[in-house]
Amino acid sequence: MDVVRVRSILPEAADFPATWPVLRAAFGEIRPAAAMIEAGLADPRMKIVSSSRACARGTADRDRSGTVDGADLGTLLASWGDCPYE
Repeated sequence: MDVVRVRSILPEAADFPATWPVLRAAFGEIRPAAAMIEAGLADPRMKIVSSSRACARGTADRDRSGTVDGADLGTLLASWGDCPYE
């Protein structure tokens, strides 16, 4: 599985930089899309709320060529089908 997105909510934006080494250690060379949001949390003892989304490796490489490119997008769009709600 590859992590493709991470969202973190912290009560203080000034604390964002302290999370970066932890994220780098957890994800290594993987660079998921990331969003950090400053917001009040439900319990003042909480310092961070984080969620991530992962996808099975290679699912976007529809033709199994080893790269995700326009050919994969074309395959996806060609198999899209009609909308049954029209």
